[in-house]
Amino acid sequence: MPLACGYTVDPPRGSKPSRALARLGLAAPSLGRPGGRLEHRTAITAASTPGDTVAPPRGPKPSRALARLGLVAPSLARLGGRLEHRATITGLSRGFSLIELLVVVAMIAIAAATVSLSLRDPAAAQLEREAERLVALFETARAESRAAGLNVQWAPVELAGSADQFRFIGLPARIQLPRRWLGEVVNVEIANGRSVRLGPEPMIGAQQLRLRLGNQQLSLSTDGLAPFEITHSSNAP
Repeated sequence: MPLACGYTVDPPRGSKPSRALARLGLAAPSLGRPGGRLEHRTAITAASTPGDTVAPPRGPKPSRALARLGLVAPSLARLGGRLEHRATITGLSRGFSLIELLVVVAMIAIAAATVSLSLRDPAAAQLEREAERLVALFETARAESRAAGLNVQWAPVELAGSADQFRFIGLPARIQLPRRWLGEVVNVEIANGRSVRLGPEPMIGAQQLRLRLGNQQLSLSTDGLAPFEITHSSNAP
């Protein structure tokens, strides 16, 4: 029906059947658009008086409604709106989290430690094993010496062709401690003597000896009461 000039007629609002079906995914966007256009044309026909203005239909387009429901791909959602596609791109380009960076740093540290251990001088590793083993033997001999009240000493064997490379002097025959090095022969230099005293007194006096293997060297020392300790010395010339 004609309306008076100067008035603006908006299209009927509310949930149209065709648009409601499109928003819920029960109708394709191509089926939802004709119904909306038909309703819009009906509103234009009602405002048949010249000079009247008809506003376009309001509300989300069917393609945008389907994109929000996740029923169409981002490439199809561009026809109605690019909001979801832009959000996806922003999520992919957010970078790394702090936990991911810490995991990468830890893996690099482990790899660097493994490489450094594999490149270590084998002579230095062997000398450390020999020193730790000799300290354990010294403490065992000291304990046996105090328990039995025997004067026990340790000395390297310098006789050529001997099966023993060092020996514990004064231990009973029932106690058999090792007499050879694990690998190559280690050179021993005892400070202020030719042997190391291990008992029977609890105070055996301050003593020190130096172990050498190739260009590597270590020192074993005690203040007379505490156990022997390993000291890393500078490389031998």
